[in-house]
Amino acid sequence: MSEESTFYLDHCGTTPLSADVKKKLHELIGDDPFGNPSASHHVLGQAAETIINESRATIAKSLDAKPDEILFTGSATEANNLILWGHALRFLGRSPRILFGATEHKSIYEACVEIGERALATTESVAVKANGEADLDHLEALLKEGRGRPTLVALMHINNEIPVRHPVESIADLCRQYDASFHCDGVQGFVREDLRFAEGLYGSYVLSPHKIYGPKVIGVR
Repeated sequence: MSEESTFYLDHCGTTPLSADVKKKLHELIGDDPFGNPSASHHVLGQAAETIINESRATIAKSLDAKPDEILFTGSATEANNLILWGHALRFLGRSPRILFGATEHKSIYEACVEIGERALATTESVAVKANGEADLDHLEALLKEGRGRPTLVALMHINNEIPVRHPVESIADLCRQYDASFHCDGVQGFVREDLRFAEGLYGSYVLSPHKIYGPKVIGVR
């Protein structure tokens, strides 16, 4: 099948680069800011660091977040794994738990399965109701059962396969009530809803620009 004969409909999977983003990338490549942004002791490193800091500030402003709350990764999958494995290893020796949705994206689901198989943390699946929403009664029962242990709840914002939005506000309330951290895979959520992180719903939230006409191989946490 040739590219000319393809009618592309899978914008939930990925989107093409917008003209504005492509123009900006070409400008940056033309300027060739090849310096290491961590090498702030010389001018080339400072130039690269400026680009990253400006990008971080722009994203933070659009999300009503603080620039130092924005971290860049190589993908949303990497960002999700950073949170999950980070929780297990940070609390290793304190019986950490990870409660994850039964219908999570494989970057969450498969990581939780492996973490559990390696006995780095207790990983338990949160049931979903007939309509695909997370079963909050089951989530609360799991939170009660493990109260006092370092617990991470990993539930996505909007499902990537079926038209379901988890009640993230109620999930956040339960996590606060039982002193658990709430990690949300928001790759399909931030493209559909305005986000205001100053409201403090999430402990961590992951998004990916290739869902909104940005470049691939970038994740944001």
